[in-house]
Amino acid sequence: ERYFGRLDGEAIYTYAYVWPVDKINVTHTAFDVESVAAVCTRLAEVVERCESEFDEGHHHIVWVSHADVLQIGQLYAASAHNVGEFSSYRFKNGEVR
Repeated sequence: ERYFGRLDGEAIYTYAYVWPVDKINVTHTAFDVESVAAVCTRLAEVVERCESEFDEGHHHIVWVSHADVLQIGQLYAASAHNVGEFSSYRFKNGEVR
């Protein structure tokens, strides 16, 4: 899950204060949120660990997480020009990509 700083535990609409800023600055920490860049770093570390632990190629790995992390991961893995635009690619509840 992405840490939302002072907005953690607040109404879901408050996250919309952060997403527009993500689009223009992936390193911002407004409201003490975890930056998009920090999420990318964490995801890269997880992928590296999985690749080293399950290097035989006989495993399927399924990521289950909250939407922000999955959407950031999707754009990061696709080498998107601006990973901060992840909020433009919303997941539906229970959607598999």
